[in-house]
Amino acid sequence: NFSAQCKPSMIGILGDTGAGKSSLLNSLLYEHDVLPTSGVRACTAAPIEIHYKSGLGTTFEVHITFLSKEDWEKEADTLLDDLRDEHGSLKANMERPRGETAKIAFDKLMSVYGCIKE
Repeated sequence: NFSAQCKPSMIGILGDTGAGKSSLLNSLLYEHDVLPTSGVRACTAAPIEIHYKSGLGTTFEVHITFLSKEDWEKEADTLLDDLRDEHGSLKANMERPRGETAKIAFDKLMSVYGCIKE
């Protein structure tokens, strides 16, 4: 059995927010709505892990882990801190930052809230 002889492989799909990573995965899976997509804003702001298990046919099994309110508040505070300037302030009309850590913080907050304010 060929599939029994194959070792699991991990493939990473990386790109900017809204670049079409979820759309690509939906296309590869021959399904249009396994992962949420939108032409307007980012839908998947967290890492997504998909496993293939032979023998399931067209059935998909999903395990979702949600953050508690307290954990999200800690995460949001950390993300906001990553966006603050040297004086501890956030810009009023913030554009996407250049630094990698700040970009990630910006993208996560924008995908959840649509704007960034104190």
